[in-house]
Amino acid sequence: ELQLIQRLAQAIAAEMSLSRSFTRLQELTRLLVPWEQMGFARYDPRARQMELLADTAAQPGAAFRFDADAGLTGEAVRLRRAVVAHGLAKDRVIVPGAETPGSEMLVPLYHGGHLVGLWSVRHSDPAVYRNSDGELLELLAPQLALMIAIEGSLRPVTGASDQTTQYVQTLTATTEEIHASSQEVAASAQRASDGAAQAATLVTTATAEAEQLKQSAGELAA
Repeated sequence: ELQLIQRLAQAIAAEMSLSRSFTRLQELTRLLVPWEQMGFARYDPRARQMELLADTAAQPGAAFRFDADAGLTGEAVRLRRAVVAHGLAKDRVIVPGAETPGSEMLVPLYHGGHLVGLWSVRHSDPAVYRNSDGELLELLAPQLALMIAIEGSLRPVTGASDQTTQYVQTLTATTEEIHASSQEVAASAQRASDGAAQAATLVTTATAEAEQLKQSAGELAA
């Protein structure tokens, strides 16, 4: 299991892009736990909603949002840890009408102490998951949170200056933080650092543009 976790961590670090690594993440996650539907969402702090980024149950390009404070999502966010649910009703699924209710694991993704997104893994079997499965997936939360935070930071800034500041803070995450989060899930410190180095290069490149965002924050807010 640790070797699989390491392979997943390296796949994330190699791309740092959900769109490019989503298929690979699906393949490796299936080796860890059984699943029928899986998806990722980004947290919108102003609306207090989760915005679906990629989900096997959703139509490509379809926009979908759900309340970050309600249901299982709200429970996972309040507990700040993975939640494993069994025997779900139809009104408790992530994407209504596109999946069969059963079991679900929700992993909240935090970066720098701030909620940035959510990872959902689902199966129609109402008793397929154990609490230990949720703890296993939690080992990947730091890498996934960093990936979603970086992708959000590189989007065009169209909001107010406070939102711009939040993006800049994400961009300036240090190499030490990336390396430390990789070490937590890697069976081999050397292999983990190789993956972290690739992520660090992306953050370093992106950080060079952070100063420009700071200087133009007032203009963007206006």
